[in-house]
Amino acid sequence: MLIFGLGDFTKIVMIFLITFFPVVVNIKDEVKNIPQEVFYPMYSLGATNLQIIKEIILPGTIKSILTSIRIGIGTAISVLFFTENFGTEYGMGYFIMDSWMRINYIQMYSGILILSLIGLLFFILIDFLEGLLCPWR
Repeated sequence: MLIFGLGDFTKIVMIFLITFFPVVVNIKDEVKNIPQEVFYPMYSLGATNLQIIKEIILPGTIKSILTSIRIGIGTAISVLFFTENFGTEYGMGYFIMDSWMRINYIQMYSGILILSLIGLLFFILIDFLEGLLCPWR
């Protein structure tokens, strides 16, 4: 927040920096877990890198990608709460903390409920995408 200042751009950068790299590391590890023997037939048929990604890597890692995104969404909502709490004077994080300071617990819990519902909505959306992209599950 010291580098980028206050505002929406800072929130976006903070959420990106905190959630992107764990997701990428998890996906990289999942790609490394694909046995090398799976790639040999594609190599012998002269497949391009794009074909290997499309036919082997994506189907082999799609569940891990969606799980990583699901975990990243929870982390992103938490980071959003903290960045709005300290970095701005608006947003749900600020609303929750302001309600808590004013001892207005009904508004505070309603803000917490709204953030929880947003997280649940994203979780349901990822489950829906998993059903579409992973018909074999």
